Amino acid sequence: MADLIKKAAGENEIIFQISEPRGKYSTAQVEQQLSDLVQKRFGVEVNIKFNFALSFPAAAARTLTEIKTGSYPSYDLMYQTTGTAIGLYRENTIHPVRWRELFNWISEKELSYGGQAIVVSTTFLLPVYNTNVVKPGDVPKSWDELLDAKWKGKLATPIYQDMWPNMAQSEIWGEPRTREFLKKISLQNPVLGRFPEIEAKVISGEVPVAVVTNTWSVDHYRAKGAPIAYAAVEPVIVFVRLAFVPKNARRPSAATLVASTLLTPQGQTILADGWAASSLFQPNTPAAKFAAGKKLALPNVEFEKEKGLALQKEYERIILKR
Repeated sequence: MADLIKKAAGENEIIFQISEPRGKYSTAQVEQQLSDLVQKRFGVEVNIKFNFALSFPAAAARTLTEIKTGSYPSYDLMYQTTGTAIGLYRENTIHPVRWRELFNWISEKELSYGGQAIVVSTTFLLPVYNTNVVKPGDVPKSWDELLDAKWKGKLATPIYQDMWPNMAQSEIWGEPRTREFLKKISLQNPVLGRFPEIEAKVISGEVPVAVVTNTWSVDHYRAKGAPIAYAAVEPVIVFVRLAFVPKNARRPSAATLVASTLLTPQGQTILADGWAASSLFQPNTPAAKFAAGKKLALPNVEFEKEKGLALQKEYERIILKR
């Protein structure tokens, strides 16, 4: 640990690929909060700069290309879902860290990608609807109710389909049912967009229902008075979000320290305040409370490694009608 801290002190700063904070603090404030936590925990000053210019899939693809072509990756630390970064894991392009040996607050269940990454938050995906447009009796009570003829031309769905391999696992829906469900969704002629775009369309009433989006976004908008809510269907799709250092990162030691702090109680508070995100594997977090008693569709990393990208591309062809 002493050697890691010494190296981190010499690196001084990191570029942290993550989504834009949407909480009550500005990006600069959240960067400073995390930097202060690292200083308090390890006595090291690290200037943290968030980079959220690209979507998760695009950032992962860019990083993989950079590493495979011998360039330094653009990021020192990455925040990705198990699905969006699976290509980096498959291609062995993640910097190895002895997480549990170095940081005694990290548990075995918080390791992923063969121990190369840590699980720092879990977010939930459900159908969402405009509460001013959709009558209480019409709110979908199951995923299959989205296939009702009354929703034709009235749905929105994300362009990226990286959530559905969770459902394709044999212990959840299985591949045949998931494929048929998405084919039927495609026949509903949904409006397509990135998560913020489809959420905006639901809030405006342009589209009354979105097939799936993050519940934390809904909580964020509802806190501001927006007429949006999520439908209580099961199983709940779970995005497991990881922190890891890409291979050949310019500042791996500082990045490792920053990542480790995300699994402290203070780090979980920063994630909750900045992104409405926390880990269901951490006791008494908002995520743990939300997940309690619900049937969850959690990702199986080895299934994703073997089939995830191929299934995602297949599902995107279905939705995009290519």
